[in-house]
Amino acid sequence: MVGVLDMNAVTGRFNELGLAAAVVVTTYVLVSAPLRPTLRRSWPVVALALWQLAATSWSVRPTLSFSFAARWAVLALFLVAFTTIASPEIQLRLLSLGVTGGLVGAAILSLFVPEIRGKAPNGAIGPYSHRNFLAHACGVLLVCAAGTFILRPKAWKQPFLAAVMAVVWILLSGSKTPLFAVAAALLAGGVLYGVSSGLFRRYKSVVGVGFFGLAVCATVGFRLLGAKPLDTTLTGRTSIWGALLPEVRRSWLSGYGSGQAFFFTPRRLIVSERVGRDVPHAHNGYLDALLNSGVVTLSLICILLAFGVLASLRWSVRSPRRGCVLLMLVVCAAGLNITEPDFLDSMPLTLFLATIAATHRRSALHLRATDYSHA
Repeated sequence: MVGVLDMNAVTGRFNELGLAAAVVVTTYVLVSAPLRPTLRRSWPVVALALWQLAATSWSVRPTLSFSFAARWAVLALFLVAFTTIASPEIQLRLLSLGVTGGLVGAAILSLFVPEIRGKAPNGAIGPYSHRNFLAHACGVLLVCAAGTFILRPKAWKQPFLAAVMAVVWILLSGSKTPLFAVAAALLAGGVLYGVSSGLFRRYKSVVGVGFFGLAVCATVGFRLLGAKPLDTTLTGRTSIWGALLPEVRRSWLSGYGSGQAFFFTPRRLIVSERVGRDVPHAHNGYLDALLNSGVVTLSLICILLAFGVLASLRWSVRSPRRGCVLLMLVVCAAGLNITEPDFLDSMPLTLFLATIAATHRRSALHLRATDYSHA
């Protein structure tokens, strides 16, 4: 039988190669590129990297925390360099290719590499057992594909194929969060585009009928498909959040140390007893930030998201399509972290989305691409 993919083993195989590439690109940019314009908007990412390194000093497992924080800091600096040398169109396209390659590689490895196979208690096979991780990666892929198509509609083939692949994987995973996050991103971006382009003013009746029709179709579709009522506990996540809140209050300023250090303390057993099952992580990016390194980390993440929203509003005046795409990235990044901790993950894809939105600018340094976003 096909084995279940062990994401930790896969990460270990690709970690050295990925970090080496990140170091090379970051070093090149630090030496050759003027970073000042980008750092004015991406300084929260740099501050996050430094604070994660500082948070290793009060971790119960300083060696493990430092290893995680060092890798995360390298990725964060690579992210700043990446947003300096490439235009947003190229950033989204490269991020889409990277996520697509990761998903395909995960599927291939789970099929042909015996040593990274395992058993899933839920009986799932192949890479689909890690459904939350894969579904969130597909949510990032889907919003990147939508943004690429909006900015360059004539180059529609790659975004279309990426979107189809993302939707298929999300449906196979059974996770609903990416669908809600991407739907919220598209709705927010559409509203901003309609307001900034004057579309709502010119076609008030058509827009009203369209929204009403979409609501009716969605309701009827859910009924026909036999959708279950909405789980208000978010598959047990609300009980986990309630059990973790007292632990956050115990160390809200500095957290318990970077690299999920809290879950290596005896307090994890207390939380698990409250919930009634083992709690391996917070199942929330914002709560995870507080547990890792306190309110400073959460504040920096919120500042980065706010920079992204302000950039989308600023660009919507000059280019409604660009403003729409930037707001989509921010909303998707914020939404995906409601149910899974991704901001401080070893491969923080949602942080990529937020940073791309926050640092968006025009400069001679950017690689030039045909721009169809003036409409």
